[in-house]
Amino acid sequence: MNKIIFSWLLLLCGVLPAFAQEQAPPLDPAFGIKPFAMDDLWIIDVKQTTDGGFYVAGAWEGIARLDAAGNKLWSAPYTDTGNYVDMPGSIAVDDADNVYAGIYEYPAGKIIKYDPAGNQVKTYAVDDVIFGVVFNKELNRLYAVTGGGIILMLDSDLNFISSAACGEPGSVVWAEGGIGLDTAGNVYISGWSAIGTTRRLIGLKYTAALTPLWEYSEPIGSNPFTAGEVIPEGGMYLIREYRGSEPKLLNISGDGVKLWETVVPEDYHYYKGVDKAGNFYGATWAEENDWAVTVGKYAYENGAVLWSLPELFSGETDDILADAQDRLYTFGSLMDPVGDDELFVARYGGDGVAPAAVSDLAVTVVSSDSITLSWTAPGDDSNDGTAAAYDLRYTTAGGITADEVFNAAARAQGVPVPQAAGTAETFTIIGLMPGTSYYFGLKTADEAGNASGLSNSPAGMILLVDTTAPVAVTNLAATNVTTNSITLSWTAPGDDGIIGTAQDYDVRYATAGVIASTADFSSATQVQAEPAPKIAGSAETFIVTGLMPGTTYFFGIKTADEAGNVSGLSNCVSAQTCVEVPGVPNWKQFDDGTNNWWDDIYDHTNNLIKKSGCALTAVAQVITNQGFSKNPGELNDLLNNAPNGFTVDGLVNPDVVKIKANLGYGVYKDSKESRMITQLQNGNPVMLHLWSLKERESGERPSHFVVVVGKCGDTIYINDPGHSSIYTGRPTLSQYLNKLPVDLRQIRDIRYYKKK
Repeated sequence: MNKIIFSWLLLLCGVLPAFAQEQAPPLDPAFGIKPFAMDDLWIIDVKQTTDGGFYVAGAWEGIARLDAAGNKLWSAPYTDTGNYVDMPGSIAVDDADNVYAGIYEYPAGKIIKYDPAGNQVKTYAVDDVIFGVVFNKELNRLYAVTGGGIILMLDSDLNFISSAACGEPGSVVWAEGGIGLDTAGNVYISGWSAIGTTRRLIGLKYTAALTPLWEYSEPIGSNPFTAGEVIPEGGMYLIREYRGSEPKLLNISGDGVKLWETVVPEDYHYYKGVDKAGNFYGATWAEENDWAVTVGKYAYENGAVLWSLPELFSGETDDILADAQDRLYTFGSLMDPVGDDELFVARYGGDGVAPAAVSDLAVTVVSSDSITLSWTAPGDDSNDGTAAAYDLRYTTAGGITADEVFNAAARAQGVPVPQAAGTAETFTIIGLMPGTSYYFGLKTADEAGNASGLSNSPAGMILLVDTTAPVAVTNLAATNVTTNSITLSWTAPGDDGIIGTAQDYDVRYATAGVIASTADFSSATQVQAEPAPKIAGSAETFIVTGLMPGTTYFFGIKTADEAGNVSGLSNCVSAQTCVEVPGVPNWKQFDDGTNNWWDDIYDHTNNLIKKSGCALTAVAQVITNQGFSKNPGELNDLLNNAPNGFTVDGLVNPDVVKIKANLGYGVYKDSKESRMITQLQNGNPVMLHLWSLKERESGERPSHFVVVVGKCGDTIYINDPGHSSIYTGRPTLSQYLNKLPVDLRQIRDIRYYKKK
């Protein structure tokens, strides 16, 4: 989390206790002490990359990347504006090795996203200082905390998602302790708060959704300096420092309870780290020993100092990092610079013996887009045992004969795990460019992170011209339909036949009919922003947007490789977009609380219009949507003033609303569907007249009216003013009909209505 030193802290003195309860780890001779240079001389935070390398954040100037062996790959500035910059908190790394840093570029803050090559790809402005960022790789979410105690949640592209304010209402929060995550994804904040003149040390815990879980607090002096660090399995360390009192280290449980506190040496500076077991690490300077640096380990259980060791080469140890193998890395500035290299990274622990360098790397098979390599597996310790990982790289720039060239080369994906020493290894790199020379290099690492020397680099090979096209897609399907989009799915073909990864897709659609030939495909409309192909056999999905409601679309797809070879035409798939009339109210909206349908429409004394209440209500929905009053009483007056009010078959009199002729008789069939869709597209709700053929034959002729306001595939959206109790929401037509009385399950005709 946050690491800030005030200059007065450097005047404090003291040393770590001399006793130790376990053996201090030795300096790893395979890694050693690696000098490097960047513009800053003060390191604020360090995070490890997925390949075991490091991002190193400076206090004012910029950020650098080191490989797993401690060699500098690049450095990049925070800004080129010339403004004053302060980087007071933690950085964060995502699964793709993008790195995020929060800076204060006077007079405002911002979060910067760098890609693995050191390019700034996105920024997010914040009107405050930023005291650190962390990344939840499971949720693909970035969290940041501002000086004023606001937690921000962003996605990996720095788009805002949500935020939360820290502390009690009315309190002033200064979150200089920063931000961190435990392995469950909970968010922790540390710093101090004030209500009036009362200041308190605080530690806060939130869920990944920023729901508060607890707040720990206790009184603190008037000039506090606070820091914090999250314990991986839950809980946090808090450090409190203020003039006139001894600095203390507090262990706060995952439930927000203080487990213990211990006094730390007065010249303890808040460069820190926590290992996976929850033990705490810190560094001190001894004034009486020419400010010599000592690193110490504090026990998670009780805060006891388990060991301490001097860093005689360090002028200042700024950060401590424990990796997954419990090796300890320290970062800081050298006591005696080596040329321009004034900073260092050192490693403690590890087995100290690296795998042997591979000497027989060879190219064995060449195809149109791939090269197969072979070599003999080295061991874990030189040529004994089994190593942990290979790092195979390739380039078109020439032989890989130096670490600098190897570090700049492209890393091959999917390289197998090493086998036992002496075993023959093979691996095929696919997706290479035709007619191009490639050069290869290999390094091997053991489980302790010791890396071998560079292998030999095989001679470049000229790849054959690619003449094999991807196979045609045969399982194109429409999986989801809305009013303006259709989701397509298919299985990715390969670059050559059914292997490898193709270059791009060409997705097209037509509305006139099936895409059955190359000529049909050529005249169809090309969809924009198709996805890049995945490796052969992968599931692909693509949402085609911007489509017209109620329209049938026919789709086809072709695939091309990097050499321009194009597949045959896929199967053709079709789907009809949904259509829905906007703004048609639900029947319940016509009950205004004083004029309800039953009392305001029905004449109970004379038993008038009783049989036609559903028709009246259905028509009211339609004409109200087109400008008539929502008051049912007014509509009833229109009927009472019109001759006969209703016709004999229960339809509203044409003097009240125009009826555009019924669209046929009998059960609802496809022959009428196109007419229904047309009316819905034109914004005209459709009325269904329901009745029973059986009852018609007996002379009773019961009937009922409902309104159709939309259609999506086989689903027809219904508003029914008379049978609301039999369904919830908008049912499909079949669901709705099956719940009606038996004598109302036939569709007599389909009508639509317009205002006079």
